Amino acid sequence: MLLATPDWGPDGRDVDDDALPPDAEQRLASGLRIDLHHCVEDDVVPIDHLDPLSARLPRATVTRRIHGGHQFEGDALEAVAGTLR
Repeated sequence: MLLATPDWGPDGRDVDDDALPPDAEQRLASGLRIDLHHCVEDDVVPIDHLDPLSARLPRATVTRRIHGGHQFEGDALEAVAGTLR
């Protein structure tokens, strides 16, 4: 599970050392569950980082939350926790 994760690739922060490799999806175990959660109103990592990251991890379940900011405050954190139950 990744929360408010920056895209370190060329479409995001463009930091080669931290970017997912092009074959990231193939390197992960085939049965591994991948969840990406991001809040639209995140003012630390903009929501537009989510699309390129999810493109590199196409089997990931992507959840956009309207409220919660970068720290998933309030109901957003409870909703994320609910996905773990």
